[in-house]
Amino acid sequence: MMLLKQDEKIQSQIAAYEVGDETDEMIYLNIEDAQKMPVKMNLALTALGPIYDGEYGQSIFVKCADTQQYTDLTEIEDLLDINMPKKVEVKPFFREDSFFLKLGIKGSKYKATTVPLIDPKNPEKSGIDAGVPLVVSCDPGLWLNTKTDKAGMFLKVSKIVIDGGKKKRTKK
Repeated sequence: MMLLKQDEKIQSQIAAYEVGDETDEMIYLNIEDAQKMPVKMNLALTALGPIYDGEYGQSIFVKCADTQQYTDLTEIEDLLDINMPKKVEVKPFFREDSFFLKLGIKGSKYKATTVPLIDPKNPEKSGIDAGVPLVVSCDPGLWLNTKTDKAGMFLKVSKIVIDGGKKKRTKK
Protein backbone atom coordinates (compact mmCIF):
# COMPACT_ATOMS: atom_id res chain seq x y z
CA MET A 1 0.00 0.00 0.00
CA MET A 2 1.33 3.40 -1.01
CA LEU A 3 0.52 6.59 0.89
CA LEU A 4 1.38 10.27 0.76
CA LYS A 5 4.00 11.20 3.33
CA GLN A 6 2.27 13.25 6.01
CA ASP A 7 4.35 16.41 6.12
CA GLU A 8 2.94 19.32 8.12
CA LYS A 9 4.43 22.01 5.86
CA ILE A 10 3.08 20.35 2.70
CA GLN A 11 -0.37 19.83 4.23
CA SER A 12 -0.55 23.51 5.24
CA GLN A 13 0.51 24.54 1.71
CA ILE A 14 -2.27 22.42 0.18
CA ALA A 15 -4.82 23.75 2.69
CA ALA A 16 -3.80 27.34 1.83
CA TYR A 17 -4.04 26.54 -1.89
CA GLU A 18 -7.58 25.17 -1.46
CA VAL A 19 -8.82 28.45 0.05
CA GLY A 20 -6.92 30.64 -2.41
CA ASP A 21 -4.17 31.86 -0.08
CA GLU A 22 -0.59 32.42 -1.24
CA THR A 23 1.52 29.24 -1.57
CA ASP A 24 4.67 28.00 -3.22
CA GLU A 25 4.15 27.64 -6.98
CA MET A 26 5.33 24.02 -6.97
CA ILE A 27 4.52 21.58 -4.19
CA TYR A 28 6.23 18.17 -4.21
CA LEU A 29 4.77 15.24 -2.28
CA ASN A 30 6.75 12.16 -1.32
CA ILE A 31 5.38 8.63 -1.24
CA GLU A 32 5.79 6.17 1.63
CA ASP A 33 4.79 2.58 2.25
CA ALA A 34 2.55 1.21 5.04
CA GLN A 35 5.55 1.16 7.41
CA LYS A 36 6.05 4.90 6.74
CA MET A 37 9.31 4.25 4.85
CA PRO A 38 10.12 6.22 1.66
CA VAL A 39 9.20 4.27 -1.47
CA LYS A 40 12.19 3.39 -3.64
CA MET A 41 11.66 1.37 -6.79
CA ASN A 42 13.82 -0.67 -9.15
CA LEU A 43 11.79 -0.79 -12.34
CA ALA A 44 12.34 -3.31 -15.11
CA LEU A 45 11.49 -1.31 -18.23
CA THR A 46 11.67 -1.84 -21.97
CA ALA A 47 12.64 1.09 -24.18
CA LEU A 48 10.19 1.67 -27.01
CA GLY A 49 12.63 3.80 -28.98
CA PRO A 50 15.82 5.85 -28.69
CA ILE A 51 16.37 8.83 -26.40
CA TYR A 52 14.01 11.60 -27.46
CA ASP A 53 15.46 15.13 -27.36
CA GLY A 54 12.62 17.66 -27.36
CA GLU A 55 11.60 21.05 -26.01
CA TYR A 56 11.28 19.69 -22.44
CA GLY A 57 14.66 17.96 -22.48
CA GLN A 58 15.63 14.34 -23.03
CA SER A 59 13.45 11.34 -22.25
CA ILE A 60 12.91 7.71 -23.19
CA PHE A 61 9.49 6.30 -24.05
CA VAL A 62 9.26 3.09 -21.99
CA LYS A 63 6.94 0.33 -20.89
CA CYS A 64 7.04 -1.72 -17.68
CA ALA A 65 8.36 -5.21 -18.36
CA ASP A 66 6.62 -6.44 -15.19
CA THR A 67 2.84 -6.11 -14.74
CA GLN A 68 3.14 -5.80 -10.94
CA GLN A 69 5.39 -2.77 -11.31
CA TYR A 70 2.86 -1.22 -13.71
CA THR A 71 0.16 -1.86 -11.08
CA ASP A 72 2.33 -0.27 -8.36
CA LEU A 73 2.87 2.85 -10.48
CA THR A 74 -0.85 3.18 -11.25
CA GLU A 75 -1.56 2.86 -7.50
CA ILE A 76 0.73 5.84 -6.90
CA GLU A 77 -0.93 7.78 -9.72
CA ASP A 78 -4.33 7.04 -8.13
CA LEU A 79 -3.17 9.00 -5.05
CA LEU A 80 -3.61 12.13 -7.19
CA ASP A 81 -7.36 11.57 -7.57
CA ILE A 82 -7.72 10.75 -3.88
CA ASN A 83 -5.60 13.54 -2.39
CA MET A 84 -5.67 16.54 -4.72
CA PRO A 85 -8.23 19.34 -4.41
CA LYS A 86 -11.14 18.99 -6.84
CA LYS A 87 -10.12 22.06 -8.88
CA VAL A 88 -6.86 20.39 -9.91
CA GLU A 89 -6.47 18.92 -13.39
CA VAL A 90 -4.53 15.67 -13.14
CA LYS A 91 -1.99 15.14 -15.92
CA PRO A 92 -1.91 11.44 -16.83
CA PHE A 93 1.46 9.74 -16.27
CA PHE A 94 0.76 6.85 -18.63
CA ARG A 95 -0.09 6.91 -22.32
CA GLU A 96 -1.98 3.65 -22.47
CA ASP A 97 0.55 1.41 -20.68
CA SER A 98 3.73 3.38 -21.50
CA PHE A 99 5.32 6.59 -20.24
CA PHE A 100 8.16 9.04 -20.88
CA LEU A 101 11.10 8.56 -18.50
CA LYS A 102 12.58 12.05 -18.05
CA LEU A 103 16.37 12.24 -18.11
CA GLY A 104 17.40 15.20 -15.98
CA ILE A 105 20.63 16.94 -17.01
CA LYS A 106 22.87 18.98 -14.73
CA GLY A 107 25.72 20.77 -16.44
CA SER A 108 27.03 18.40 -19.09
CA LYS A 109 25.97 15.13 -17.39
CA TYR A 110 22.80 13.25 -16.62
CA LYS A 111 21.64 13.64 -13.02
CA ALA A 112 21.21 9.86 -12.83
CA THR A 113 24.13 7.47 -13.01
CA THR A 114 24.04 5.51 -16.27
CA VAL A 115 25.65 2.09 -16.78
CA PRO A 116 27.35 2.14 -19.19
CA LEU A 117 28.11 5.86 -19.03
CA ILE A 118 26.35 7.88 -21.72
CA ASP A 119 26.86 11.48 -22.81
CA PRO A 120 23.77 13.72 -23.07
CA LYS A 121 25.42 15.48 -26.03
CA ASN A 122 25.41 12.19 -27.99
CA PRO A 123 22.16 10.40 -27.08
CA GLU A 124 22.28 8.45 -30.36
CA LYS A 125 25.37 6.61 -29.03
CA SER A 126 23.61 5.52 -25.82
CA GLY A 127 22.69 2.03 -26.99
CA ILE A 128 19.06 2.75 -26.11
CA ASP A 129 16.60 1.76 -28.81
CA ALA A 130 13.32 -0.15 -29.16
CA GLY A 131 13.39 -3.41 -27.22
CA VAL A 132 16.45 -2.61 -25.06
CA PRO A 133 15.92 -3.59 -21.40
CA LEU A 134 16.50 -0.94 -18.73
CA VAL A 135 16.65 -1.23 -14.95
CA VAL A 136 15.77 2.11 -13.38
CA SER A 137 16.28 2.98 -9.70
CA CYS A 138 13.96 5.80 -8.70
CA ASP A 139 11.82 7.47 -6.06
CA PRO A 140 8.23 8.16 -7.15
CA GLY A 141 6.47 11.34 -6.11
CA LEU A 142 3.64 13.71 -6.94
CA TRP A 143 3.70 17.38 -7.90
CA LEU A 144 1.13 20.18 -7.73
CA ASN A 145 1.49 23.42 -9.68
CA THR A 146 -0.62 25.94 -7.77
CA LYS A 147 -0.48 28.55 -10.55
CA THR A 148 -1.77 26.29 -13.35
CA ASP A 149 -3.99 24.07 -11.14
CA LYS A 150 -2.33 20.95 -12.54
CA ALA A 151 -0.85 17.93 -10.79
CA GLY A 152 0.92 14.76 -11.80
CA MET A 153 3.32 12.00 -10.93
CA PHE A 154 7.10 11.96 -11.43
CA LEU A 155 10.01 9.58 -10.97
CA LYS A 156 13.23 10.95 -9.47
CA VAL A 157 15.71 8.71 -11.29
CA SER A 158 19.02 7.91 -9.58
CA LYS A 159 20.40 5.11 -11.79
CA ILE A 160 19.74 3.57 -15.21
CA VAL A 161 21.34 0.26 -16.23
CA ILE A 162 21.12 -0.20 -19.98
CA ASP A 163 20.93 -3.75 -21.36
CA GLY A 164 22.50 -5.27 -18.24
CA GLY A 165 25.29 -2.67 -18.25
CA LYS A 166 26.87 -4.04 -21.43
CA LYS A 167 29.00 -1.68 -23.45
CA LYS A 168 28.18 -1.51 -27.15
CA ARG A 169 30.44 -3.66 -29.23
CA THR A 170 32.09 -1.99 -32.14
CA LYS A 171 32.63 -3.90 -35.37
CA LYS A 172 36.22 -4.33 -36.52
